[in-house]
Amino acid sequence: MSEDTLILGGEFPASQHEQWMELVNKVLKGADFKKTLVSETYDGLEIQPLYSDVPAHPAAPGAFPFTRAVSANGNSQNGWAITQIYRHPDPAHDNALILDDLARGVTHLRLVMSDAARQGKLQLDDSPANGDGIECYSLADLDSLLENVRLDLAPVELQAGAAFFEYACALMALWDKRALNAADVSGSFSADPATALAEFGELPASSAQMLERLATLAKYTAANYPDVRAVGVASAVYHNAGASHATEIGTALATGVTYLRAMSDAGMAINDACGQLRFTLTTDTDYFQSISKLRVMRELWAEVCKLCGADEAAGAIDLHAVTSARMLSQRDPWVNMLRGTIASCAAAIGGAASVTTQSYDAGLGHPSTLGRRISRNTQLLLQNESYIHRIVDPAGGAFFIENHGEALAEKAWQAFQSIEAQGGIFKALENGSLQSSIAQTRRQRMHDIAFRRKPLTGVSEFANLEENTITTDKVDAEGARRAALDRQATALANPPTIDKTDIDDLKQALQNNATTLQVGKALSGQPSHAEALLPQRLGSEFEALRDASDRFLAKHGKRP
Repeated sequence: MSEDTLILGGEFPASQHEQWMELVNKVLKGADFKKTLVSETYDGLEIQPLYSDVPAHPAAPGAFPFTRAVSANGNSQNGWAITQIYRHPDPAHDNALILDDLARGVTHLRLVMSDAARQGKLQLDDSPANGDGIECYSLADLDSLLENVRLDLAPVELQAGAAFFEYACALMALWDKRALNAADVSGSFSADPATALAEFGELPASSAQMLERLATLAKYTAANYPDVRAVGVASAVYHNAGASHATEIGTALATGVTYLRAMSDAGMAINDACGQLRFTLTTDTDYFQSISKLRVMRELWAEVCKLCGADEAAGAIDLHAVTSARMLSQRDPWVNMLRGTIASCAAAIGGAASVTTQSYDAGLGHPSTLGRRISRNTQLLLQNESYIHRIVDPAGGAFFIENHGEALAEKAWQAFQSIEAQGGIFKALENGSLQSSIAQTRRQRMHDIAFRRKPLTGVSEFANLEENTITTDKVDAEGARRAALDRQATALANPPTIDKTDIDDLKQALQNNATTLQVGKALSGQPSHAEALLPQRLGSEFEALRDASDRFLAKHGKRP
């Protein structure tokens, strides 16, 4: 092995930025440098054509403020966790998907309950069946959904929206039913009422009541389940509605602080409260910005925890990533495989603890078998062939990422402070200011797409007018809803009396065949409301034109 030190660039003469600028100006021939070569993000940050001599973050991986990694080894030993989403309305169908995925490389399960459940509806007649989410409303349903799944080996993340308390009790009841040791189970209950309010525009109780439930669940979880986190902060609803990267970080920080206050007010020590939080951010085809976003989120959350009085170690964030849904196209969906790979790679390089890769055909409906396979294998290839996880913080020292991360952190902190100045995340949602800010960014982005300043491959650029349609997983939404009602018929016809709403009492009620809907009714309070944030895919407007063109072709035999 050679012991000589290799100095990259050592054979070349030293140069200065001014010399480079002189050469660039010759090529530009009088054209404006900034207009020609400098771009701007939707946070108003300039992207220069060249970065140099930017110092790396001084802290080592695993050292406060954890910009580079939350541990000295990062993901280098075991890689990140590979998570798959399950949201087919039929629990038995989801169970088959889960068992297949676990046998083929998936390590973590993300269970998305039905829209009716996530909105906190107290009866199924209040919400039409749209097939988006699992029709699971009882302990028996959950048991069927997770049949033959080793819950002491496969962590479960619940996505139950406003009904987080009911479903957390149901999962705990299932662990008890299977006689699992509390120290052997892991996962997340994802209590996140602010995000549920942002997504659906309503909660079944006031924000204060929902925060009280969150704190109660967090205290119980901390006392009984050492490897489970009760509270989740997910930013996808803001991202999919059009938020910029800084706004996404700012909302996550503000939401996390709101939940910390609730847990602290309930008597939890600040270090314990920090340990109950789990964050999930999005990554997309803004490759370097996505990497920067995860690094900045780690850094700023550590600073927030320290300012709240926590020990430095308590600020080591549990950070996860999901690839963007808004970037997925319906037209030429095979391009989504590339988009998913870019976003997954950004999540890996950014140091996410786990990654969820959206299926390439998720924009068309429930993913196909091929779509789910590609989602799994994208991450397996990144780990087992590209070995991305073997390097701790591969982005560390990259001139652009270090520079952009610093600027993004400032913008994100401003977004966080703006929300806090209004009284927190709930106030910002209830008064509509956050929705207005996100809408403004969305309009600018969609304007750029409409005028092809922001190209979308296969949609606004290089469109394939002869593409074949693809088949996604078929869903009988009404049939799944009827089957769910049939399964709960006895409990619905003879509703149990639920006098107490302590967690142990609710677990017992669920074990006695009460439904999550009936538990929700026992918990219900004065509803709260806000303007819902509606998702919009980036290619939706161009795809609407393509749809109209296809209809014209079918009717007239030619395109307009």
